[in-house]
Amino acid sequence: EPGQAIGEASGVRAFRVASFREKPDEETAEAYVRAGHLWNSGIFVWRASTFLTEVRNVAPELADLLHLLEDDKVDEFFDRAPVSTVDVAVLERSRRVASVAATFEWDDVGSWEALMRTQEPDDEGNVVIGSGHLVESSGNVVYSPDGTVVAYGVDDLVIVRSGDTTLVTRRDLAPSLKDLLDELPAELRADPSLGEDPESEE
Repeated sequence: EPGQAIGEASGVRAFRVASFREKPDEETAEAYVRAGHLWNSGIFVWRASTFLTEVRNVAPELADLLHLLEDDKVDEFFDRAPVSTVDVAVLERSRRVASVAATFEWDDVGSWEALMRTQEPDDEGNVVIGSGHLVESSGNVVYSPDGTVVAYGVDDLVIVRSGDTTLVTRRDLAPSLKDLLDELPAELRADPSLGEDPESEE
């Protein structure tokens, strides 16, 4: 929720954030839009010193573990830190948040299926990034920078080839790949082809 205007530079106005709510439900989100609230794009800018001070002020459960990062004990930090996001742990609690309203087009590419919105499909509705040959196939997303994917007679799939790993799933399941990761052995969980975030964002 935009609060008091605090400055302007190059025609862009900055506001204090009166309140911050991460991932509201659909009804609440629609009410926010009607009321003129801003939508968080997830692009943050801060000084490290300011951010760390605010973590200590509003998220002591994280602040108490920061010494582990200073000692290069990253795995221990994540093992002990509560499961949360910076949005919930810090921004929802902080009163030192400012925002600017973006005037450019933005798509928060959060799954492989989202590439259908950000890339130009071929005549059959397929999106291919890298090398792919699709025959009698439609509505597929193919990402293959490391080799060639050949698909014949398939529809509405996501096919991702990265190094030695290939992912094949239905497009409607692509947003829920975290559920798949829980079922995989550790050596596969770190593979970029199985992550939810495609390489390019627009």
